[in-house]
Amino acid sequence: PTPVPLSGHAFLVDNLRTWAALAPSEAEAKAFLDKAAAAVQEFGKRFVNASTGDVTVDGSHPTQTGQSMALFNDLVAPAMRSKVLSSLLRTVAKSNNHITSGMFGIRWLLETLSANNASDLAWQMVMQEDYPHGFISMLNSGATTLWESWFFSNNAFSHNHPMFSGVVPWAFGTIGGIRVDDDAVGADRLAFRPPPLWALG
Repeated sequence: PTPVPLSGHAFLVDNLRTWAALAPSEAEAKAFLDKAAAAVQEFGKRFVNASTGDVTVDGSHPTQTGQSMALFNDLVAPAMRSKVLSSLLRTVAKSNNHITSGMFGIRWLLETLSANNASDLAWQMVMQEDYPHGFISMLNSGATTLWESWFFSNNAFSHNHPMFSGVVPWAFGTIGGIRVDDDAVGADRLAFRPPPLWALG
């Protein structure tokens, strides 16, 4: 699992940025953004290995969630992004292109890969048929909904649960190319921009 300090830091920064967007005055918004910027700087100092691009606590092994979380949430300096991405790709390769992230990390993982011209790799990971960590393995086991665990649990875990539902917005937004338009009010306009996915052939 990804250490709590990593995910906790990501959620802190996300909350500060959200509060800035909702702040009633420019001064309050700036205060929140300044705190977010300081938190990002601290994240880089504490967790990012400048030579390898690994995002870890105390030099532990990098995870798919830790690496993609840092990229998805803009927690690393622009000059470090390529190294952090390379480390993410190494962690994916070590898992034989299987998903090893959990309920928070799946969306970060898939969205980050797609944002870096690796939608085909993300698709391959989602479509793995063997257990563990493959959505198709759920389907092959008779699933008609998303399960709380990767395996059939004989009712110990739910068989209709949003645990791994991060795949859904990625599937609609990237595979289907269906997103809320950047200039939309609420969701009154949709944009259809499906990317080329060579893995789909």
